[in-house]
Amino acid sequence: MDLKNEVALYQQLRFEQDGRKKEDISLLSEKELRILLKELKKENKSSDEPNSLKEIIASSSFDVINLPVSDLEDRMKGAIIGRFAGCLLGVPVENYSIERMEEIARMGDAPFPPIEYWHKVDREDWIQYGVDKRGDYTLSGINAVFVDDDITYTVLNLLALDKYGPNYSVEDMGKLWLEILPYACTAEDMALQELKKGAPAEIVAEDNPYIEWIGAAIRADAFGYVFAGKPHLAAISSYNDAYLTHRRNGIYGEMFLAAAISLSFSMHPLDAIKKAINYIPKHSRLHKDIEWALSYEGKIKNFKEARLLIDKRFPET
Repeated sequence: MDLKNEVALYQQLRFEQDGRKKEDISLLSEKELRILLKELKKENKSSDEPNSLKEIIASSSFDVINLPVSDLEDRMKGAIIGRFAGCLLGVPVENYSIERMEEIARMGDAPFPPIEYWHKVDREDWIQYGVDKRGDYTLSGINAVFVDDDITYTVLNLLALDKYGPNYSVEDMGKLWLEILPYACTAEDMALQELKKGAPAEIVAEDNPYIEWIGAAIRADAFGYVFAGKPHLAAISSYNDAYLTHRRNGIYGEMFLAAAISLSFSMHPLDAIKKAINYIPKHSRLHKDIEWALSYEGKIKNFKEARLLIDKRFPET
């Protein structure tokens, strides 16, 4: 990535993360670009959004609870199958607009929103993740769980917990990534490249521009499975995995979802979400955004209304 593109990337991400103003960089010299990049790499830290686990717990309503879980085997099977099914449905349309997805549904004479896998996809012969054809991710093509980068982390973290136990370290996770992680994107890719250069796992996220993206949140499942009905342990056990690649709200995303998944083994998913926000800092942006979303419970008529509200609250520019 050239210098100007790197500055542009950091500007966009810092705007998204903490509202930092973007400036026109088209006429800046190389020296000015490097000065600006150095400033952009500095985190706007706040006591409301700590990075250490101790401070996160102290600034949260961290309930220690142990809920009964009935039919654990069936619920676990449902959780894993649901995870795999959702990923396979999403692969052919990742990052697509609603309008483009609607067009793909019409192309295959399929209902929208989808109630089953896509009947047809675009670029059917294109190889997804360098392994499987996109056409295989259709209703007629699926006969197994095909490769997906997100599913990789569900399996990887289960292997990590089996190998190191729930008290694994950031360094343990970094070692396992080097051993078996074949493919990564955004925050995970940058962390993996730094690990390959020999950087300590504790610091590979320090200059990572994606530290508040959703990568860590995507990796939460295994911790919720292993600590079903024990959300405080699910959240705590996910922390070192999140810290490897993320900071602040990037960490909270994984802790929140680990707790929510754990709780969902014992209660309705919406109730699990409402309770899971207790496991992230009360004054964090993520906490406020989840509260905002929950404030619309029962008020939204359809998915398009929901999308408009999200686009309005989180503008791209």
